[in-house]
Amino acid sequence: MSDAPNAIENFSKAIELNPNLAQAYFARGKCYQFVGNMAQAQADLSKAAALGFRG
Repeated sequence: MSDAPNAIENFSKAIELNPNLAQAYFARGKCYQFVGNMAQAQADLSKAAALGFRG
């Protein structure tokens, strides 16, 4: 996932278009983990779970 910053940007755009898109929060959270931003990763993964994502 060497292109994590671009992936984060794209998932953020998807979330802007559909704030209930649990898969986008999950994927962005995993990208944040990859780049070492654990606080944002936890926030996104928690939001994905709250929206019902069960990956």
